[in-house]
Amino acid sequence: MGRGSSLIPLFLDLKGKITVVYGAGPVGLRKAAYLARETRVTLVDRRPVEVPEGVTLRVGDALRNLDLIEISDIVVAATGDRVTDETICQMAKVAGKLFNRADALGNFLIPSLVERRNFAVAISTLGRSPGMSRHVKEVVETSLPAVLEDMVDLTESLREELKMTVPDARDREGRIRRLLDDPAIWEALGLEPTKAYELARGKVLE
Repeated sequence: MGRGSSLIPLFLDLKGKITVVYGAGPVGLRKAAYLARETRVTLVDRRPVEVPEGVTLRVGDALRNLDLIEISDIVVAATGDRVTDETICQMAKVAGKLFNRADALGNFLIPSLVERRNFAVAISTLGRSPGMSRHVKEVVETSLPAVLEDMVDLTESLREELKMTVPDARDREGRIRRLLDDPAIWEALGLEPTKAYELARGKVLE
């Protein structure tokens, strides 16, 4: 993905994984809060700072708390000190951990995320311009029509029906694709979702 990078986009199930974040500056706090949504996060910092919900604080020097790397699945280096962050990431790499750093590429990135009820869009510049990632996120957020949510609901329901009546997976995929390419369905969905469903159902099941 992108110029000179071996990273590829993935959505991973991290529920129950253990994370350690070194550094409670703005970047470290933001990453700790993001990862605390699904993982158990310990934040290491010299200061007794207020931490996001779901995050445990360990007060101390980063280099004196490197033992946490061994028991963690995910390591984030955001101390603000380049040498310290490099030491943390090298240890994480040797230990085979997922690691991320604030000032350079690790082996995973935390994207800017646009989330809706039925879908998510992840955005990254591969660390080249975090500000641009945030800008692209704002552009995407303001350009996504609300009808996309309804189309996810509609196609999900129709896919389940098709599984019972159309045995061939490619045939099912083709029918849904033709539905998504049909302007009449989109127009109807924006006006009367119930009628749009009946119209779409008639087209994909015919």
